[in-house]
Amino acid sequence: MTVQAPLTTPPTRGSGPAAVLVLVAGVAAVLAMAGAGVYFLSEYVSQHQSDAGPLGGPDVGPNGEVAPPKVPLISSVGFDTFRDDLRKETGSTDVVGLTVYPLYAVAEVLTDPAKGRTKSLYYDGAFSDSGLGTTTDRPFDVAQVDADAMVTLSHKARKMVDQPNQWYLIMHAPDAEGAVVYAYASNAYGEGAYISATADGKVVRRVTW
Repeated sequence: MTVQAPLTTPPTRGSGPAAVLVLVAGVAAVLAMAGAGVYFLSEYVSQHQSDAGPLGGPDVGPNGEVAPPKVPLISSVGFDTFRDDLRKETGSTDVVGLTVYPLYAVAEVLTDPAKGRTKSLYYDGAFSDSGLGTTTDRPFDVAQVDADAMVTLSHKARKMVDQPNQWYLIMHAPDAEGAVVYAYASNAYGEGAYISATADGKVVRRVTW
């Protein structure tokens, strides 16, 4: 993190010790702010790494200010917030498919059920359109998914992989086995695993590769 000290007029010969003390105090305050920012970043990453996966850290402004961190979506609070925002955005919590990553999600929603037309919505705290398409899949209500169970499934999938560095969740209407949620995890070696489960978290299948 680079923090620039505010521009201060150098003391003149007539400024005396008082001006020097003011300058030193200002520099000390800037260094203290920088240290606090670094501490905040390290604490946030260490606290949320297990829940959110690899993080780039909160954004830092030109003057060293730290922006509020994003709430991980693979968490009860994050997922509940997403569902509330989805209802506000579309008027419903129905989706054809949903993929949830640590800090963003992509939802496919029906725009014309008769023709199977869909729109993809990218979400990272706010929604933006990311494409159009068609599908024959039926929609389902993500409000039926137990958020706590979803988080537990993700943790279990990660424990099935040595040194996981990527994880995400895929959700869709119940398949032939009744599975709604698929929790995936993988590592840098191409090894991975997934757990499929019902909306309330009952495990249907475990797979590793």
